[in-house]
Amino acid sequence: MDEGRRSDDTAAMVALGRWPCQSAGILATASAENQMKIYRVEQMRDGAVIATDCVEAIAPFEAAAKVTGRKITLRNGAAEWIRVTDTTERSRPSRLPTVFEYKAIGSRKQS
Repeated sequence: MDEGRRSDDTAAMVALGRWPCQSAGILATASAENQMKIYRVEQMRDGAVIATDCVEAIAPFEAAAKVTGRKITLRNGAAEWIRVTDTTERSRPSRLPTVFEYKAIGSRKQS
């Protein structure tokens, strides 16, 4: 999928207030009682999405680590990286999602 098309799709989802995680039946509301948030984690190669997953985590770097099974650090311009979007529903003024960029380091954790 090209980046221009993806941006248009993302803009449409923001306008509708829907995200793929929500479409899959994973919903969360930001509140004091619910510390966990729903994150959409996209594994990227240059500008292309190569894999997408939705996870529940306390922090965005934890969501990236859950999906990749590896330690996470800031992207710093790496060609292979992880985009994490907070999809938790919020009140009106801060409705747009927050996006984080990381890269995986080290080998996969053994289960």
